[in-house]
Amino acid sequence: MSTYAYVGGAASGQGGAQPRGISLFRRDDTTGKLILQADFVSGKDPTFLKVHPNKQFVYAVIETVEGGASAYALDQSGGGLTLLNSQPTNGVHPCHVNFDPAGKFMLVSNYSSGSLSVFPIQADGTLAPMSDCVFHRGSGPHKNQERAHAHSMGFDPSGNFLLAADLGLDRILVYRLDQNGKLVLHTLSGAAMTPGAGPRHFVFHPNGHILYSANELNSSVTVCQWDGEKGILVPVQTESTLPVDFQGENAVADIHLHPNGKTLYISNRGHNSLAVFQVAPDASLKAAGHVSCGGNWPRNFAVDPSGKWLYVANQRSGNLATYRVNPESGWPEELIDSINTHSPMCIELTEF
Repeated sequence: MSTYAYVGGAASGQGGAQPRGISLFRRDDTTGKLILQADFVSGKDPTFLKVHPNKQFVYAVIETVEGGASAYALDQSGGGLTLLNSQPTNGVHPCHVNFDPAGKFMLVSNYSSGSLSVFPIQADGTLAPMSDCVFHRGSGPHKNQERAHAHSMGFDPSGNFLLAADLGLDRILVYRLDQNGKLVLHTLSGAAMTPGAGPRHFVFHPNGHILYSANELNSSVTVCQWDGEKGILVPVQTESTLPVDFQGENAVADIHLHPNGKTLYISNRGHNSLAVFQVAPDASLKAAGHVSCGGNWPRNFAVDPSGKWLYVANQRSGNLATYRVNPESGWPEELIDSINTHSPMCIELTEF
């Protein structure tokens, strides 16, 4: 099998590169470098995308005021994409896509309208009309929290609960998704972060009992205890993602764990770095330092499943930075390559 990277971005072509829709790269298994294979016409601003668990389809949001989501057939002989269909999300600026554990439903977070959309996935990969759309209501103390801003969704390790990070509400809410694709707010719903934190993306520790929340607005990461039986999330530790002497503006973006489960990374837009944390045996965090992102505005990044390489999508400088990683410590040791591309805002690694 070979490793490929699908890259989505804005149609504006920031960084001097021409917009290309969704791009496909193949990883060189010896060097870890990415090699451009093809570009696919994909409509305006396919900023976030995800490969379906069966690796037969790719789904992307169209991050516009109109709001849309598209389904593509994936040709495993070379990674080519063929548009199957598109559906409106009934929300403004959809920014994240995910699936339920069975791969029967696609989940979309609509940032500007603060709403969550659910789409049944049909046997041929096409998106059926939306089965549900839930709107959040509320605001926070930060200037960017004038209303709800749904940013991401993901299931807990058991697959019983769906968690939704809302930047505008300073909350990670907890839902159940029923068999008809309807979202049901859990009675003991959610965890409140520090006012003005702005939870954006999150990831679970391998033990299934700890969640790490990347908080965009106050540049922090929060460690939360998760009770998978009751569906309760409780914040227990918060750490800054910035050096103590940093004075500029910053906005946290993405968060990922190294496959060894001992190293956590969070991207800083503004400081233009990856904040690196050591994960203790009890899953608490200790700041380990910072690594330059290799560009400007690291919107998204991905860690290779082998743990040997890490790829950063730098939106404003229009480049993908490749790092060699120590697979034991998880530390990004060397920037080994940088390739120009169109305003990269999402990078999705997959094998086939």
